[in-house]
Amino acid sequence: MAASVFEELARMTGMISENREGNRRHPLATVLTMAVVAVLCGADSWNAVANFARIERRWFALFLPMKHGVPSRQTFQRVFCLIKP
Repeated sequence: MAASVFEELARMTGMISENREGNRRHPLATVLTMAVVAVLCGADSWNAVANFARIERRWFALFLPMKHGVPSRQTFQRVFCLIKP
């Protein structure tokens, strides 16, 4: 049942428009979903978010596209810096 909650989160983040340009190896929904779950589980820095995503990569792969693996700390930080509130 928990997977369906996270599948819904992934679906909802997939509805956010993609404004990144250039090299986009990781879908925006994947980056956002991983970051939200990591923060909900106690991550409090970009390093912690990336480490959590690496540790839980098999679980994330059950419902997120991960063709290029887990985003780096720099990718998480860069994506969130590009989000316009």
